[in-house]
Amino acid sequence: MQSVRRSGVVASALRLASRHKKHFIPEHDDPLRDMLDEDTDHQTAAAMRLEKLDKILTEKTANGLVTIDPAEKVNLVKEKRIDGLMHRVEERIERTHHYYSCMALTVFISFFVLVMALQNDVGMAFSIEKTMLDTVVGDLDTETFALKSTDEFFTWFGDNIVDRIFRDPICGDGVCEQPHEFPSVGRFGCEIDCGKYLKQTTISIKLETFPGWSQAAQGQWDISRIRRRVNPDYRWNIYSETIGAFLFEEDQLPDATIVTDVPDGALTLHMYQTEIVSTQVDDKSIYDYLFMTKNTLPQREASTDFDFGDKREAIAAGAILMRQIFDYCFGGGMSLDDLDNFDMNCFNPEQDTQIRIMGSYGLKGTITTANGTRDKTILTEVDFCDLLPNGVVGLIDPANKAYIQTAAVDCDTVRRSDTSSVGISGEEEEEPSAEALAPLAPLAHAAAAGWLASQELTAEERERVVGAVQAALGPAAQDSPAARALKQFLVPIFGPCLSHAECYQSQPDRFMGFPGQFCDAAGTCNICSNCQLDGVHAINGICPQSFCPGSGNYPACINAEELARNWTCPATKAFGVWNYHPPGARVDVKEEPAPVPRFVTPYNRLVGPVMLTQIRRGNGQCDQVINEEVQKFSRLDKCIGTRRDGTPYGLDPAFLPTSAEYDGKLAPEAFYVAGERVQVNFTRQTADGERVTTQEATNPIGFFPHQYDSLTHADKESGLIWERDRDAFKQYFDERVTATRARSMLNYLNDGRWIDDETTNVEVELVTFNANLNRFTYVQFKFEWQAGGSIHWDYKLQAIAMDIYDVDWGTAQLLAELLCIIMLCANLLTEIRDIIISLRIFQLRQYVMSPGNFFDWAHFILMTASWIAWLNHWHKTSSFSMKASYPVLTDISSSARYFTADPQLELEYLELMDEVRKSAGMMEEYSALSSICIVLFVLRMLKALDFQPRMGVVTQTIAHSLVDVVHFLFLWCLVFVGYACVGTLLFGHQFRSMSDLQKSFTTLANMILTMDRNEFYSQMAHSAPGWSFHLYLWSFIILSFFLLINIFLAILVDSYATLKSKTDVSSTVYDELMELAWDWFRWLTYPKTRFMSDERLMERLEQHKSGLPSTYQLRQAVVTSLDHKEQVLLPGGVEVGLHAMRRLCTDPADKAPDAPLPSPDQDDVSSDEEDDKDIEWASEREQDRVEDLVERYSEKVEHEEEELLGLIRVDGMKRALSLFRHQQWLLGKVSRLETLLARLAARLTTNKPLLPRMTSTKLLAKASKTVAKAHGLLRVTVVEARGLPLLDLMRSVDPYCLVFLADAHGEPGEVAYKTDVKKGNAPKWHEEFLFGISPRTISLCITLFDKDAVTEDDLIGSVQVTIGDLEPWADLEEWHTIVNTKIPAHKMHGAQLRLHVTRQPAEGDGPRPPAPRGGGGGAPRRNIRKLLA
Repeated sequence: MQSVRRSGVVASALRLASRHKKHFIPEHDDPLRDMLDEDTDHQTAAAMRLEKLDKILTEKTANGLVTIDPAEKVNLVKEKRIDGLMHRVEERIERTHHYYSCMALTVFISFFVLVMALQNDVGMAFSIEKTMLDTVVGDLDTETFALKSTDEFFTWFGDNIVDRIFRDPICGDGVCEQPHEFPSVGRFGCEIDCGKYLKQTTISIKLETFPGWSQAAQGQWDISRIRRRVNPDYRWNIYSETIGAFLFEEDQLPDATIVTDVPDGALTLHMYQTEIVSTQVDDKSIYDYLFMTKNTLPQREASTDFDFGDKREAIAAGAILMRQIFDYCFGGGMSLDDLDNFDMNCFNPEQDTQIRIMGSYGLKGTITTANGTRDKTILTEVDFCDLLPNGVVGLIDPANKAYIQTAAVDCDTVRRSDTSSVGISGEEEEEPSAEALAPLAPLAHAAAAGWLASQELTAEERERVVGAVQAALGPAAQDSPAARALKQFLVPIFGPCLSHAECYQSQPDRFMGFPGQFCDAAGTCNICSNCQLDGVHAINGICPQSFCPGSGNYPACINAEELARNWTCPATKAFGVWNYHPPGARVDVKEEPAPVPRFVTPYNRLVGPVMLTQIRRGNGQCDQVINEEVQKFSRLDKCIGTRRDGTPYGLDPAFLPTSAEYDGKLAPEAFYVAGERVQVNFTRQTADGERVTTQEATNPIGFFPHQYDSLTHADKESGLIWERDRDAFKQYFDERVTATRARSMLNYLNDGRWIDDETTNVEVELVTFNANLNRFTYVQFKFEWQAGGSIHWDYKLQAIAMDIYDVDWGTAQLLAELLCIIMLCANLLTEIRDIIISLRIFQLRQYVMSPGNFFDWAHFILMTASWIAWLNHWHKTSSFSMKASYPVLTDISSSARYFTADPQLELEYLELMDEVRKSAGMMEEYSALSSICIVLFVLRMLKALDFQPRMGVVTQTIAHSLVDVVHFLFLWCLVFVGYACVGTLLFGHQFRSMSDLQKSFTTLANMILTMDRNEFYSQMAHSAPGWSFHLYLWSFIILSFFLLINIFLAILVDSYATLKSKTDVSSTVYDELMELAWDWFRWLTYPKTRFMSDERLMERLEQHKSGLPSTYQLRQAVVTSLDHKEQVLLPGGVEVGLHAMRRLCTDPADKAPDAPLPSPDQDDVSSDEEDDKDIEWASEREQDRVEDLVERYSEKVEHEEEELLGLIRVDGMKRALSLFRHQQWLLGKVSRLETLLARLAARLTTNKPLLPRMTSTKLLAKASKTVAKAHGLLRVTVVEARGLPLLDLMRSVDPYCLVFLADAHGEPGEVAYKTDVKKGNAPKWHEEFLFGISPRTISLCITLFDKDAVTEDDLIGSVQVTIGDLEPWADLEEWHTIVNTKIPAHKMHGAQLRLHVTRQPAEGDGPRPPAPRGGGGGAPRRNIRKLLA
């Protein structure tokens, strides 16, 4: 008891010393004080140490570690021994169970991680996804994730999708790539790679225009020499159904014979008019030359510039050709070089030429097999598009004139002259001058000579005619046209006339087919074919039917619509060649377009097409505009609507002349119905002057929603519509197309304005498959057109496996998954058992409030959810199926409507895409849940390791600091929310990273963690005024970084330090695991008679306890004893020695049946007094077993007692040192008081210099004797310094010097001086000090410090001067290098101190110079105020 009291006194004394240590320990710099301050300066640390010491003493007293007097042990009962030992065994068993739980959890984690690795090969997925991402992303901005314009989208898609995936076949690479390469047929196919198609037929095509045909036609007028600068410019080509393309790459010109080879199959001749002529001639010119009145002219109905067979074009082409004939004949068009070849057709009857011209539109010719002239077969014939029954023969066919008469209309007198102005663009319209007509006189002479040669006249009559012509067509014939001159030479033959009867009626007329003449309006005889307009041509206004039957009655005004009422002019002509196959049979020159392997990256093949999906929002009202004036301004604006819009829009670029995809030969009605074309209102004026408005279809619409079927031109059936995308606009880049075609399709989208002002979202989706790795990859790029004008983009990439278990490791994966599920169920059952136990003992609230249990249940729930997600993924992938190919487009080479998709094939592809998309989403969801499960595994492991003091320090630190951390987080959130709101309002309008609160939080966190000014400085600085930006930035950095983060770390460090000090004496995990492994090894290998496990010992103790009384009385006497025995000390001072342990671990059933039972007073009590050395062991195994048990449960005792003794010794020593230092502090105070009184007295009584202030206070009493006892004096002047380094980031250097003398061991002398504190890195002091040199002094030391008012002063460096190197009485002034090895050399470069040093030896040591320095007698020049201070 006395030792206990003494221990309590020691603890009390130490505690009292801790409370008052600041009064005992002097406040001077001293090595001893530094040693004491390590443990005693900090009030909290000292209090904790004393509390720990007091706790250990109390526990050892209560638990009997301060052992009980052996004389009183006889009063202890057996139950105390058994209960205490059972408590130890339970602790050990519980610790073992904790380790087993940790091992089981480790196995669980390992299996789960193994399962995840087997389910999703991360390395394999990375090799696919990273390559895919780098390839497809291309030049997209991955920092802002924004596009600058819509054009950037098309550029990205063309460069990174089209150009990377699609390619053109290469002819000559030795590979015949069907269907794009096939045996050559004409210009098609690749003969080098695929050979030549042999079953071909040679055909000959000869198509002519009207001028070209007139040159070869016998008895017709040859007008091929007429200059025709304006003409329809006909072209033709032949389309082969077998090849699926036109035979000629360029459309062919007519009037030439073309020979080519064709395969068997249906052929179609296509004719085009490549020049629009209706816009180059006005209505008046048409009337002047064709008598067709203006109001009856048909409008041009052709939908393209290359349309063939338009009525207005045919009429305009005829009018232009008539004008060109007149110019040729009478406008200087004929050549004057060959007068003998005058074209007599120029003098044909005008109406005959007019009728022929009405039948001249189009092409005429035949297409035959070129098997030789004898055996050639006519495949098809083409004729001119005639407005009349047989217009090309002229007046000779009465049906032509009769047909014209049916279209006659009444009109006023129409007078027309040969010199009337004709409005034809590109043609000269000047009246031929007399100079131009004069050279025609010889032509008329030659024409007359030719005519005379064909007449049956006598020689006399011929001479008369020739003479008359020569006289009439001499130089004086400049006043009339050539036609009048030719008629005048006939006058002497037939003479002038006043009536039709006076004319020669036997004159042949080849244009009418019978002889006859009439008297024309000029009073001369003329052939009958020239009398067509009665009132104009005949002298009496009536053409004589008796002399000229069929003449006259030619209408002066013609109704063009009525004339062309039955006119048709087909632009195509179908025929066929069937030399090797039966007519109508299928002929395969090339294979059907089949899927071509397209690779996005090497080995990653495209599955199906690349799909583009657009979501549109219709234009809505700008309701957000409130101001009325602004409302008026915004009426023309288009605001984005809220509902999805599925209205067709855009145009087909194949019909837009401004597009590169434009093809003027295409007819919109061949691809689009009227409802699929833009409807436009046209207003026209009829013949009666009435204005009529009609709605007509013009340009075709380019894009239709998914729900529309472009094949049937109606909405799809409900079963073919993908409801999710009903109103979306989908376009497909089929895997069968070539690179050239894919580029054309991209131009189609761009030129057709697929993306316009109503576009809000565009998705690009594709699926790839890697056969080497058996992985599908789903790729999705999203582009969003935001209301502010920016285009934001994002992507999603996921590699997935569809064959989950059909792999080499599938069985192992399945077994591992089953084991994980079993372990999860076991964990759940264990946790449910814990809940039941908590309910039974009324501790459910404690169970619910435990954070560890929360982590357990969160883990169970998430893991269950992850397995459900995996099962869904397995179910989805197990039923996955796909086709060999997904050809979505109906025609990959269509001339228009490029993106027409087959509804059924499109639906199949959408189903595939949906399955892959869902599988990717399920796999992504499962990976996320599984990853969170691993995090929760870690938290559960921390909870499981909480029983081990060293391992549980993490969780205990969090728990210990939880309250402070919660308060800190509240302040942290308050600051972050405030600065995030300010940042969003201040910088969000320009700085994308702060455009909303979420981004502001992320940006602020990055600013603190990275401090990378390139991420935010420039953008933020330009988004707000400079002063507000800097105020915001620096206030946030100081508050968050320098204050809050350091406070947070301080909270954690303080809690960690507190808990760490408690675990210093705990055994390590390694030791405990090794002990556990050793026990397990002995349990397996040792026999039961040699080794007893903890569980067996617990069973034995329970057996012994079952026969004991239920109560006992503890007699406790605490004596001072720290002696160690090989025994187990239990609470209450109970000992368990070898004898007691032997009895306790022996099975009561093993005792002899006849052995007497000990009485309660004798059983095991007397045995405690027995010496353990006198035990008679039954065997060595029994001895080993009992000694192992005693050692197992007694190994802590010695360690804890030694710790207690060590603490007591250290505390006693520190207490003694504290008392000693307190005495020194008192002595220093007294000495300083004496020195101050002495100086004050000296100041009042004498003017002698005072000694400098000394920093070592205990030597102040000897200061007056220092100089007297010195072996000479040292006068030191600290002049200045330069090049001092900056030691603080936020302020300049504030240097001062400590000057003192040192001995050989570096110990400072009794006197030290301190200079004033200066500013800057080049301070100037000019302060002088005087030292007495002792025998041990060897060097002068000057140490420079940087004054810091907040923290400790920083050491700049030091300078040492060896006193032995100084010459007596020599003034030495020089710069000395300042040295500090702890500061980088580049910072100390140039740091120097300038000193002025003079050594004055003692008397007799050397001669004194004539005059002492300064004249001051050697006293230090110090201000008395500084000395007293």
